[in-house]
Amino acid sequence: MQMKKLYEALEIPKGVTAIVGGGGKTSLIDELCSQLPGKVLRLTTTRILPPKCPCLMDPRPSELRQAFEEERVLCIASYAERDKLALPTVELEPLLNMADYVLVEADGSRGLPLKAPNDKEPYLTGREAMVIAMAGMRGLQQPIAEAAHRAERYAALIHKTTADIASPEDAAMVLESEAGLRKHVNVRFAVVLNQCDTPERLHLGQACAAAMQTPCFLTNLENDPEWWMDGKAN
Repeated sequence: MQMKKLYEALEIPKGVTAIVGGGGKTSLIDELCSQLPGKVLRLTTTRILPPKCPCLMDPRPSELRQAFEEERVLCIASYAERDKLALPTVELEPLLNMADYVLVEADGSRGLPLKAPNDKEPYLTGREAMVIAMAGMRGLQQPIAEAAHRAERYAALIHKTTADIASPEDAAMVLESEAGLRKHVNVRFAVVLNQCDTPERLHLGQACAAAMQTPCFLTNLENDPEWWMDGKAN
């Protein structure tokens, strides 16, 4: 039986937490929104599909305040192309201050389990108290060309080609690299290795975690969410 909830184990601070990488950012945010106490605000600095919670388009502070009287979890956004949502165009500070916790999806991965950032990523707000980097274990033991968004950059970070297989040690290197998913991070940092949905993928996650110095959590966020730290049930 898990004694702690995932948000407690991650020690999500009040204020802004950004989530970057691949392999389940939206699923992690969904799960944290369901667990975190108090008022939770979610947004993106890139492009996302509309989330499950109510979403306000470029709200005024008074509109958000009123919405929080009826809803505990809200999204704020502006309209983007192809029915996607983007960062609100209104001033953020007074809106962010109304929530106890703010969760930001700060890059895209096109649904792939692994990714490397481009020159402009991650798109941080500058208000972050924590950054969480993610990778999906379904991408390991697969060709980098098939498993990674920005595959050429991913391969270059680990001195391989896109035809090579992504190993747990490769994923660990990209996750912790200051040219990879730890790029521009000068606040508290943690790693979530998702898609540990089979014994083999859990073993791959354990190997990846063993190769890192960063606090690392192994998760299966689909269906009945569960998590482990250092590969052991909590």
